[in-house]
Amino acid sequence: MSGDRTLLRRGLTYVGEYVRAEPIVIGISIAGAIVFAAFAVLAAVILGHVIDDVLVPYFEGTGPDDGTTVAVLSAVAAVTLIRSIGVIARRFFGGMGTARVKRILQRRVSGRLFSIPLDRLRSTPTGRLLAHIDSDAEAATEPLMPLPFSIGALAVLVFAFAALFADDPALAAVGAVLLPTIGVMQRVFGHYIEEPAIRVRHDVGEVSSTAHESFDGAIVVKTLGREEAEQRRFSAATDRLRRSRVQQSQVRAVYEQALTVLPDIGVVVLLLVGASRVGSGAITTGELVQSVALFGILAFPVRVLGYFFASVPTGTVARDRLQGFFAETDDPLLTDGAVVLPPGPLSISVRDLRVTAGDAALLDGIDLDVAAGRTVALVGSTGSGKSTLVRAIARVIEGEGAILIDGTPIQEIDATSLRDRMALALQEPFLFADSIDENVRLGLPIDPVDRDRAAATAGADHFVNALPHGFDTVVGERGVTLSGGQRQRVALTRALAREPGLLLLDDATSAVDPVVETAILDRLSHTRATVLVVAQRLSTIRLADRVVYLSNGRVAATGTHDELLVRPDYSALVQAYETVGGLAS
Repeated sequence: MSGDRTLLRRGLTYVGEYVRAEPIVIGISIAGAIVFAAFAVLAAVILGHVIDDVLVPYFEGTGPDDGTTVAVLSAVAAVTLIRSIGVIARRFFGGMGTARVKRILQRRVSGRLFSIPLDRLRSTPTGRLLAHIDSDAEAATEPLMPLPFSIGALAVLVFAFAALFADDPALAAVGAVLLPTIGVMQRVFGHYIEEPAIRVRHDVGEVSSTAHESFDGAIVVKTLGREEAEQRRFSAATDRLRRSRVQQSQVRAVYEQALTVLPDIGVVVLLLVGASRVGSGAITTGELVQSVALFGILAFPVRVLGYFFASVPTGTVARDRLQGFFAETDDPLLTDGAVVLPPGPLSISVRDLRVTAGDAALLDGIDLDVAAGRTVALVGSTGSGKSTLVRAIARVIEGEGAILIDGTPIQEIDATSLRDRMALALQEPFLFADSIDENVRLGLPIDPVDRDRAAATAGADHFVNALPHGFDTVVGERGVTLSGGQRQRVALTRALAREPGLLLLDDATSAVDPVVETAILDRLSHTRATVLVVAQRLSTIRLADRVVYLSNGRVAATGTHDELLVRPDYSALVQAYETVGGLAS
């Protein structure tokens, strides 16, 4: 049972955090609930007066006083109006507060996505990340919606008991039996619902992840004829989720039914006790009706509080999942320095750079100097460390050793300045489902003249201008309407439009026609930028001012292309390119 109390305590702590996030909106909702509670009890009290002061005299033939009738009916109308206002305030502002808190959680998730290390992000299934931002945020805020209602229900308990006790203490004692029952039921329910709730949250993430993989790998699935196998995999995931939800629903169904039956039993007992009290003359008929009405109101908070406590375990489990995600270690590569990089081309110095993945050394003591404004080609076979070196310089991955940009250690450079002055273009560029113009700008105020100049340098101007809407053409999800070479040129345009001082190209033109690629690289050599390019074609190598030949994570040799041809291993790579049309990546 200590675990149940801990679960409830965490859940109430989270709810308190939500209230502090939107105190005014949620406060108005709670105030509306309390107004409703007070006037709901007042309505029951007025009902007793209607019975004794209006209906009973009417049926006895004495007739009610006109003034009394008007006063009672006016009171009923006023109470009904004010109670309705309370309901509207509770529902409207309660819904608004819940939506705002959910948005806050979703923004926190979104913010963490870009602040945790890339390797950790990549190792987390996409479906699980999507579950965090959608279903977990939805479930985490689930207890917030009934919260104002529940506080209003507590107010109802206080007001109704006070009125019931004032009416008849004996009947009030019947209602008091309900209160400890609520606590017992909540503790039992919390014990049985936690495990199913955890499984449901986990299985939701698994279904999302499986669906995302299936959609993302649709080409592989179709071309290999694996549709049925993939359907079976997805069906298995949805079956597990169905079973988890059924088990959760079974527990909630029993709990909610118990909440329904309990007040009904109380009403029967109250009527039996009340009838004997009326028969003995201890109370009037109107007072009995008033007590029954108050008990009915008293039963209402039992149900409402039950619904609130029913939502707390699920919400707590979902928020615990989010807390685990929020607690992820920040990306050390995002550490912000104070140095602002100057305009113009930037130099690079690498000293004893080491990057490991598990027990494998991806880079093993790299030393490299690239003068400002020079073009350097990285050449090497698969696994030689070319891409790793580029990503380390771009500060996408972390390594040991020193990387200096324009003489300043990269850790001491202002992060915004570094991103402004450095651009990375990859072999598999990512394009958003937006226009080419927006994919180039990414929200930055880039002058159309600068955009067009960058497109011309990247060799994208001709095919973009030939499109039906030019730069306003929407490229579809991940740029699906464009060819691989066109996507690469759009990504290169995006990098060049920022006028970087350091341009890093990781196979960024591998899908482009060799003739077009040669023209692009020739134009790049005339830009005001230092260019570090992973070279996959002989034309690229020959255009470079210097070639850095990598092997097994080390710099094997540096020099011009002609100088390096004396090395048999380097010459073999070049010959392989000339034979099969490209170097190994």
